[in-house]
Amino acid sequence: MAVSVENLTSEVVPEHGPGQQPSGAEPSTPWQEVERLRAAIARLAEDRLRTHAEGFDD
Repeated sequence: MAVSVENLTSEVVPEHGPGQQPSGAEPSTPWQEVERLRAAIARLAEDRLRTHAEGFDD
């Protein structure tokens, strides 16, 4: 889907929301879900560490 903002045009590929699988994808096993959640938690922890400001409670 193409999105235009004034002079900027970009192709947008929507991502599937949590719990949604792309059409045609085979169902994941419980262990695949565990690994997917572990990876998401690791990314969240990395982002929090990267954006953490010293001396502030954020």
